[in-house]
Amino acid sequence: NRPPDSLPPPRTGRTVDQPFPAGTDVEAPVTDPGPLEVLRVQPEGEVGIAPFVSITFNQPMVPLATVAQLGDADVHVEMTPPLPGRWQWIGTRTLRFEHDQEILDRLPMATSYTVEVPAGTRSQSGAELAETFRFEFETPAPSLVWLIPEYSPLDLQPVFLATFDQRVEPSEVLGAVTLVADGEEREIRLATAAEIEGDEYVKYYVEQALEGTWVAFRPEVPLEPDTALEITVGPHVPSAEGPNTGGNSSTVEVRTYAPLRVIDTSCATSPCSPGRTLDVWFNNSLDPATVNEAVFSVTPEIPDATISAYGNSLTITGPVLRGTGYKVVIPGTVGDVFGQKLGEPA
Repeated sequence: NRPPDSLPPPRTGRTVDQPFPAGTDVEAPVTDPGPLEVLRVQPEGEVGIAPFVSITFNQPMVPLATVAQLGDADVHVEMTPPLPGRWQWIGTRTLRFEHDQEILDRLPMATSYTVEVPAGTRSQSGAELAETFRFEFETPAPSLVWLIPEYSPLDLQPVFLATFDQRVEPSEVLGAVTLVADGEEREIRLATAAEIEGDEYVKYYVEQALEGTWVAFRPEVPLEPDTALEITVGPHVPSAEGPNTGGNSSTVEVRTYAPLRVIDTSCATSPCSPGRTLDVWFNNSLDPATVNEAVFSVTPEIPDATISAYGNSLTITGPVLRGTGYKVVIPGTVGDVFGQKLGEPA
């Protein structure tokens, strides 16, 4: 038993029996679109990034067609400085410039741009632009992202790494970097690939940075131990993308390593809870091999005690007793990662 067919939906309009498109013998109606104007542009002023340039008019400027068909349409727009890329009509009223994608997927940084649409530019209806339309925008100069290492102590000839938010030429950037040791400026040079590879910390950050956006450098000659360092990048760091430079600078303050010594211990000023570890802290990171080879003296003896080193700390783990004072003698053979020995027992 099939249900009765539903009524067809009501028609909300009326059928016009007329061919589409209209024949060639039909003339377009005469209209007065008014004066040709530029409605909006982008980007304008100081911008963080400029992916493209676009200009939108108030009237159709090209025939209705596909983007490919409009690829060869004349474009009467001048951009300074000129860039590799192409102007393309997006619709009939909007013109867009895209940089050559094989070079950069955006407009170059550190550049001031001027774009002009000349007077007399005509729309499809024949309306003309009465006056030259001009707008300007500017992409930012190089800005420092990282300046490492920021920790102390450092080796006597450490590798420093500066990374930026755009492409730079390392040899040019080096002229905007200063290294001051105890108030005296020191010569620096670019670090070699082998020197970067040999520094695990710097190597990691180089791998995270975009290609061409970093500079690795180090002192020309080794520095003195226990020396205060100031590394300043800027102002006026040059860019590999454009001529503009910024006025900002960044400084990191660090020190080279000092003679190895104990700087603190746990349970030294107030009693600790039974069962906790006994800890000793040094001013430099320890070499675990020298700790494993050393013979420590702990009085009274802690049964089955283990001694380990991590970074600049040394830890003694074992069943320490309540109400007991322990004396730990660290042998002078304990050394740090810089090849120094404690020298005298501590």
